[in-house]
Amino acid sequence: MENETNKFDPATSMAKIIRDNAMLARVSVRMWTGEILDRRAARAAAEAEGASGPEAFKVRKNLLYKHDTRLRKIRQAGAALRTAHGLLTMPWGERGIRMLPTAAFLAYSREIGKFKSEFEEAVKDFLANYPTDAAKARVELNIAEDSPERRLYPSAETLSKHFSAEVQFEPIPAGRAFRNLPEAVATKLAQVHEERLSRKYREGMLKSLAELRGMVSHAIEVLRAEPEQDKAQKWRNSTFWRPAEAAKCLSSFDVFGREDVREVCGVITGYFSKWTEKNLAALRSWEQRERRPAVIDDITVMFVKLDTLVSELADEWGLDVAEINNEADEQVKADD
Repeated sequence: MENETNKFDPATSMAKIIRDNAMLARVSVRMWTGEILDRRAARAAAEAEGASGPEAFKVRKNLLYKHDTRLRKIRQAGAALRTAHGLLTMPWGERGIRMLPTAAFLAYSREIGKFKSEFEEAVKDFLANYPTDAAKARVELNIAEDSPERRLYPSAETLSKHFSAEVQFEPIPAGRAFRNLPEAVATKLAQVHEERLSRKYREGMLKSLAELRGMVSHAIEVLRAEPEQDKAQKWRNSTFWRPAEAAKCLSSFDVFGREDVREVCGVITGYFSKWTEKNLAALRSWEQRERRPAVIDDITVMFVKLDTLVSELADEWGLDVAEINNEADEQVKADD
Protein backbone atom coordinates (compact mmCIF):
# COMPACT_ATOMS: atom_id res chain seq x y z
CA MET A 1 0.00 0.00 0.00
CA GLU A 2 1.37 3.41 -0.95
CA ASN A 3 2.27 5.84 1.80
CA GLU A 4 0.88 9.37 1.50
CA THR A 5 2.92 12.14 3.10
CA ASN A 6 0.56 14.27 5.17
CA LYS A 7 2.98 16.34 7.20
CA PHE A 8 4.64 18.01 4.24
CA ASP A 9 2.36 19.79 1.81
CA PRO A 10 4.18 21.65 -1.01
CA ALA A 11 0.95 23.24 -2.23
CA THR A 12 2.23 26.75 -1.56
CA SER A 13 5.96 26.08 -2.01
CA MET A 14 8.27 27.70 -4.54
CA ALA A 15 8.85 24.24 -5.98
CA LYS A 16 5.17 23.78 -6.77
CA ILE A 17 5.04 27.14 -8.56
CA ILE A 18 8.04 26.07 -10.64
CA ARG A 19 6.48 22.70 -11.50
CA ASP A 20 3.19 24.31 -12.45
CA ASN A 21 4.89 26.80 -14.76
CA ALA A 22 7.82 24.94 -16.27
CA MET A 23 9.03 21.64 -17.69
CA LEU A 24 12.33 20.01 -18.63
CA ALA A 25 13.58 19.99 -22.23
CA ARG A 26 16.42 17.96 -23.68
CA VAL A 27 18.10 18.20 -27.07
CA SER A 28 20.41 15.42 -28.25
CA VAL A 29 22.31 15.58 -31.52
CA ARG A 30 24.25 12.67 -33.02
CA MET A 31 26.38 12.74 -36.15
CA TRP A 32 29.14 10.92 -37.98
CA THR A 33 32.50 12.66 -37.57
CA GLY A 34 33.96 11.56 -40.90
CA GLU A 35 37.30 10.99 -39.17
CA ILE A 36 39.31 8.03 -37.88
CA LEU A 37 42.48 7.63 -35.87
CA ASP A 38 45.37 6.92 -38.24
CA ARG A 39 47.73 4.74 -36.20
CA ARG A 40 50.19 4.31 -39.08
CA ALA A 41 50.59 8.07 -39.41
CA ALA A 42 50.90 8.35 -35.62
CA ARG A 43 53.73 5.79 -35.59
CA ALA A 44 55.49 7.63 -38.42
CA ALA A 45 55.18 10.94 -36.56
CA ALA A 46 56.52 9.38 -33.35
CA GLU A 47 59.51 7.88 -35.18
CA ALA A 48 60.24 11.16 -36.98
CA GLU A 49 60.24 13.05 -33.67
CA GLY A 50 62.19 10.40 -31.82
CA ALA A 51 59.35 9.72 -29.35
CA SER A 52 59.61 6.65 -27.14
CA GLY A 53 56.36 5.17 -28.41
CA PRO A 54 53.57 5.61 -31.00
CA GLU A 55 51.15 6.63 -28.24
CA ALA A 56 52.92 10.01 -28.11
CA PHE A 57 50.97 11.13 -31.15
CA LYS A 58 47.36 10.96 -32.24
CA VAL A 59 46.66 11.60 -35.91
CA ARG A 60 43.13 11.84 -37.28
CA LYS A 61 42.37 11.25 -40.94
CA ASN A 62 39.58 13.19 -42.64
CA LEU A 63 37.84 10.54 -44.76
CA LEU A 64 36.17 13.23 -46.85
CA TYR A 65 39.29 15.32 -47.40
CA LYS A 66 38.53 18.30 -49.69
CA HIS A 67 34.93 17.07 -50.08
CA ASP A 68 33.48 17.51 -46.59
CA THR A 69 31.51 20.72 -47.20
CA ARG A 70 28.16 18.98 -46.74
CA LEU A 71 29.32 17.26 -43.56
CA ARG A 72 30.48 20.58 -42.15
CA LYS A 73 27.04 22.01 -42.85
CA ILE A 74 25.55 19.25 -40.71
CA ARG A 75 27.95 20.14 -37.89
CA GLN A 76 27.00 23.80 -38.19
CA ALA A 77 23.29 22.94 -38.15
CA GLY A 78 23.76 20.73 -35.08
CA ALA A 79 25.71 23.47 -33.30
CA ALA A 80 23.00 26.02 -34.18
CA LEU A 81 20.33 23.68 -32.75
CA ARG A 82 22.24 23.28 -29.48
CA THR A 83 22.87 27.03 -29.27
CA ALA A 84 19.18 27.82 -29.77
CA HIS A 85 18.25 25.27 -27.11
CA GLY A 86 20.66 26.93 -24.69
CA LEU A 87 19.38 30.43 -25.43
CA LEU A 88 15.69 29.54 -25.14
CA THR A 89 15.98 27.58 -21.89
CA MET A 90 17.47 27.86 -18.41
CA PRO A 91 20.37 25.85 -16.95
CA TRP A 92 19.11 22.79 -15.07
CA GLY A 93 21.11 19.59 -15.33
CA GLU A 94 23.63 17.65 -17.36
CA ARG A 95 23.41 15.97 -20.78
CA GLY A 96 21.46 18.78 -22.41
CA ILE A 97 18.59 18.86 -19.88
CA ARG A 98 17.37 22.42 -19.28
CA MET A 99 14.30 24.10 -17.85
CA LEU A 100 11.65 25.48 -20.18
CA PRO A 101 8.87 27.72 -18.83
CA THR A 102 5.46 26.75 -20.17
CA ALA A 103 4.92 30.36 -21.26
CA ALA A 104 7.83 29.94 -23.70
CA PHE A 105 6.84 26.49 -24.98
CA LEU A 106 5.23 27.57 -28.26
CA ALA A 107 8.04 29.99 -29.16
CA TYR A 108 10.61 27.33 -28.23
CA SER A 109 8.87 24.70 -30.35
CA ARG A 110 8.78 27.02 -33.37
CA GLU A 111 12.45 27.98 -33.13
CA ILE A 112 13.77 24.53 -32.30
CA GLY A 113 11.58 23.02 -35.02
CA LYS A 114 13.17 25.37 -37.54
CA PHE A 115 16.73 24.44 -36.53
CA LYS A 116 15.86 20.75 -36.37
CA SER A 117 14.46 20.91 -39.92
CA GLU A 118 17.65 22.61 -41.13
CA PHE A 119 19.70 19.82 -39.55
CA GLU A 120 17.58 17.14 -41.18
CA GLU A 121 17.76 18.84 -44.59
CA ALA A 122 21.55 19.05 -44.28
CA VAL A 123 21.68 15.33 -43.46
CA LYS A 124 19.45 14.51 -46.43
CA ASP A 125 21.65 16.50 -48.79
CA PHE A 126 24.81 14.90 -47.38
CA LEU A 127 23.54 11.34 -47.75
CA ALA A 128 22.33 11.94 -51.30
CA ASN A 129 25.79 13.13 -52.36
CA TYR A 130 27.89 10.97 -50.06
CA PRO A 131 28.83 8.22 -52.57
CA THR A 132 30.21 10.80 -55.02
CA ASP A 133 31.95 12.89 -52.34
CA ALA A 134 33.50 9.80 -50.75
CA ALA A 135 34.81 8.55 -54.10
CA LYS A 136 36.42 11.94 -54.82
CA ALA A 137 37.94 12.04 -51.33
CA ARG A 138 39.47 8.58 -51.79
CA VAL A 139 41.21 9.85 -54.92
CA GLU A 140 42.66 12.76 -52.90
CA LEU A 141 43.78 10.35 -50.15
CA ASN A 142 45.18 7.84 -52.64
CA ILE A 143 42.89 5.06 -51.43
CA ALA A 144 42.27 2.51 -54.17
CA GLU A 145 38.84 0.94 -54.52
CA ASP A 146 40.32 -2.50 -53.79
CA SER A 147 42.36 -1.23 -50.83
CA PRO A 148 41.57 -2.51 -47.31
CA GLU A 149 41.07 1.16 -46.33
CA ARG A 150 38.03 1.23 -48.58
CA ARG A 151 36.20 -0.53 -45.74
CA LEU A 152 36.57 2.59 -43.62
CA TYR A 153 33.74 4.14 -45.64
CA PRO A 154 30.27 3.03 -44.48
CA SER A 155 27.41 2.87 -46.95
CA ALA A 156 24.98 5.77 -47.12
CA GLU A 157 22.31 3.53 -45.62
CA THR A 158 24.52 2.68 -42.64
CA LEU A 159 25.49 6.32 -42.20
CA SER A 160 21.85 7.40 -42.07
CA LYS A 161 21.63 5.71 -38.66
CA HIS A 162 24.49 7.84 -37.34
CA PHE A 163 22.61 11.12 -37.62
CA SER A 164 19.76 12.24 -35.38
CA ALA A 165 18.38 15.32 -33.66
CA GLU A 166 15.84 14.67 -30.94
CA VAL A 167 13.89 17.00 -28.66
CA GLN A 168 12.27 15.55 -25.54
CA PHE A 169 10.06 17.10 -22.87
CA GLU A 170 9.50 15.86 -19.33
CA PRO A 171 7.54 17.17 -16.34
CA ILE A 172 9.55 18.38 -13.35
CA PRO A 173 9.25 15.57 -10.79
CA ALA A 174 7.47 16.23 -7.49
CA GLY A 175 8.65 15.31 -4.02
CA ARG A 176 5.52 13.23 -3.52
CA ALA A 177 6.95 10.72 -6.01
CA PHE A 178 8.62 8.91 -3.09
CA ARG A 179 6.38 5.91 -2.38
CA ASN A 180 6.26 2.80 -0.20
CA LEU A 181 8.49 4.32 2.46
CA PRO A 182 7.93 5.10 6.15
CA GLU A 183 6.06 8.39 6.39
CA ALA A 184 8.85 10.24 8.19
CA VAL A 185 11.42 9.13 5.59
CA ALA A 186 9.18 10.02 2.64
CA THR A 187 8.45 13.42 4.16
CA LYS A 188 12.13 14.18 4.68
CA LEU A 189 13.06 13.08 1.16
CA ALA A 190 10.23 15.22 -0.26
CA GLN A 191 11.45 18.26 1.66
CA VAL A 192 15.03 17.78 0.46
CA HIS A 193 13.79 17.31 -3.12
CA GLU A 194 11.65 20.46 -3.02
CA GLU A 195 14.49 22.51 -1.55
CA ARG A 196 16.90 21.21 -4.20
CA LEU A 197 14.40 21.99 -6.97
CA SER A 198 13.98 25.56 -5.70
CA ARG A 199 17.71 26.03 -5.44
CA LYS A 200 18.29 24.74 -8.98
CA TYR A 201 15.73 27.22 -10.28
CA ARG A 202 17.42 30.10 -8.44
CA GLU A 203 20.84 29.03 -9.71
CA GLY A 204 19.54 28.66 -13.27
CA MET A 205 17.82 32.04 -13.20
CA LEU A 206 20.89 33.76 -11.79
CA LYS A 207 23.22 32.07 -14.30
CA SER A 208 20.98 33.21 -17.16
CA LEU A 209 20.97 36.78 -15.84
CA ALA A 210 24.74 36.64 -15.38
CA GLU A 211 25.18 35.46 -18.99
CA LEU A 212 23.02 38.38 -20.14
CA ARG A 213 25.26 40.64 -18.04
CA GLY A 214 28.27 39.13 -19.82
CA MET A 215 26.72 39.77 -23.26
CA VAL A 216 26.08 43.43 -22.40
CA SER A 217 29.62 43.77 -21.02
CA HIS A 218 31.05 42.22 -24.19
CA ALA A 219 29.20 44.73 -26.35
CA ILE A 220 30.84 47.54 -24.35
CA GLU A 221 34.30 45.95 -24.76
CA VAL A 222 33.82 45.74 -28.53
CA LEU A 223 32.83 49.39 -28.76
CA ARG A 224 35.78 50.51 -26.63
CA ALA A 225 38.38 48.77 -28.82
CA GLU A 226 41.36 50.86 -29.91
CA PRO A 227 42.16 51.16 -33.66
CA GLU A 228 44.69 48.32 -33.66
CA GLN A 229 42.40 46.16 -31.52
CA ASP A 230 39.30 47.04 -33.52
CA LYS A 231 40.45 45.15 -36.61
CA ALA A 232 41.03 41.95 -34.64
CA GLN A 233 38.02 42.37 -32.36
CA LYS A 234 35.12 39.97 -32.84
CA TRP A 235 32.60 42.39 -34.27
CA ARG A 236 29.48 40.61 -35.35
CA ASN A 237 25.89 41.72 -35.53
CA SER A 238 25.08 38.91 -33.10
CA THR A 239 27.13 40.76 -30.46
CA PHE A 240 24.29 43.29 -30.36
CA TRP A 241 21.37 41.03 -31.26
CA ARG A 242 21.98 38.26 -28.74
CA PRO A 243 21.35 40.46 -25.66
CA ALA A 244 17.89 41.31 -27.02
CA GLU A 245 17.06 37.64 -27.62
CA ALA A 246 18.42 36.56 -24.24
CA ALA A 247 16.59 39.32 -22.35
CA LYS A 248 13.32 38.48 -24.07
CA CYS A 249 13.70 34.81 -23.09
CA LEU A 250 14.60 35.74 -19.51
CA SER A 251 11.32 37.56 -19.07
CA SER A 252 9.51 34.28 -19.68
CA PHE A 253 11.93 32.36 -17.43
CA ASP A 254 10.73 34.41 -14.45
CA VAL A 255 7.84 32.23 -13.27
CA PHE A 256 7.33 34.42 -10.18
CA GLY A 257 6.70 37.67 -12.08
CA ARG A 258 9.43 39.72 -10.38
CA GLU A 259 9.14 43.34 -11.43
CA ASP A 260 12.88 44.01 -11.11
CA VAL A 261 13.70 41.20 -13.55
CA ARG A 262 10.96 42.16 -16.01
CA GLU A 263 11.94 45.84 -15.95
CA VAL A 264 15.66 45.31 -16.65
CA CYS A 265 15.01 42.67 -19.31
CA GLY A 266 12.41 44.90 -20.98
CA VAL A 267 14.84 47.83 -21.24
CA ILE A 268 17.60 45.63 -22.70
CA THR A 269 15.24 43.96 -25.17
CA GLY A 270 13.95 47.33 -26.38
CA TYR A 271 17.38 48.91 -26.76
CA PHE A 272 19.25 46.08 -28.46
CA SER A 273 16.32 45.15 -30.71
CA LYS A 274 16.54 48.50 -32.51
CA TRP A 275 19.95 47.76 -34.05
CA THR A 276 19.61 46.94 -37.74
CA GLU A 277 22.31 45.72 -40.09
CA LYS A 278 22.56 49.22 -41.56
CA ASN A 279 23.13 51.17 -38.35
CA LEU A 280 25.42 48.45 -36.99
CA ALA A 281 27.52 48.79 -40.14
CA ALA A 282 27.76 52.53 -39.48
CA LEU A 283 28.66 51.93 -35.84
CA ARG A 284 31.31 49.41 -36.92
CA SER A 285 32.99 51.98 -39.19
CA TRP A 286 36.06 53.41 -37.46
CA GLU A 287 35.54 56.63 -39.39
CA GLN A 288 32.29 57.16 -37.47
CA ARG A 289 33.78 56.25 -34.08
CA GLU A 290 32.56 59.56 -32.62
CA ARG A 291 29.15 57.89 -32.29
CA ARG A 292 30.47 55.19 -30.01
CA PRO A 293 30.83 57.07 -26.67
CA ALA A 294 27.10 57.87 -26.56
CA VAL A 295 26.23 54.24 -27.30
CA ILE A 296 28.72 53.05 -24.69
CA ASP A 297 27.11 55.35 -22.11
CA ASP A 298 23.63 53.99 -22.90
CA ILE A 299 24.75 50.37 -22.63
CA THR A 300 26.78 51.05 -19.47
CA VAL A 301 23.65 52.31 -17.71
CA MET A 302 21.94 49.02 -18.55
CA PHE A 303 24.99 47.05 -17.46
CA VAL A 304 25.05 48.75 -14.06
CA LYS A 305 21.35 48.00 -13.49
CA LEU A 306 21.83 44.39 -14.54
CA ASP A 307 24.98 43.98 -12.46
CA THR A 308 23.16 45.37 -9.42
CA LEU A 309 20.21 43.03 -9.99
CA VAL A 310 22.47 39.98 -10.24
CA SER A 311 24.27 40.95 -7.03
CA GLU A 312 21.02 41.59 -5.16
CA LEU A 313 19.49 38.27 -6.24
CA ALA A 314 22.68 36.38 -5.37
CA ASP A 315 22.63 37.95 -1.91
CA GLU A 316 18.91 37.24 -1.47
CA TRP A 317 19.28 33.61 -2.59
CA GLY A 318 22.59 32.91 -0.83
CA LEU A 319 24.62 32.27 -4.01
CA ASP A 320 28.23 33.17 -4.90
CA VAL A 321 27.90 36.09 -7.32
CA ALA A 322 31.61 36.25 -8.20
CA GLU A 323 31.75 32.59 -9.19
CA ILE A 324 28.54 32.79 -11.22
CA ASN A 325 29.63 35.97 -13.03
CA ASN A 326 33.05 34.49 -13.88
CA GLU A 327 31.48 31.31 -15.28
CA ALA A 328 28.97 33.36 -17.28
CA ASP A 329 31.68 35.63 -18.74
CA GLU A 330 33.67 32.59 -19.88
CA GLN A 331 30.55 31.09 -21.46
CA VAL A 332 29.77 34.31 -23.34
CA LYS A 333 33.32 34.47 -24.74
CA ALA A 334 33.12 30.83 -25.81
CA ASP A 335 29.76 31.37 -27.54
CA ASP A 336 30.61 34.58 -29.38
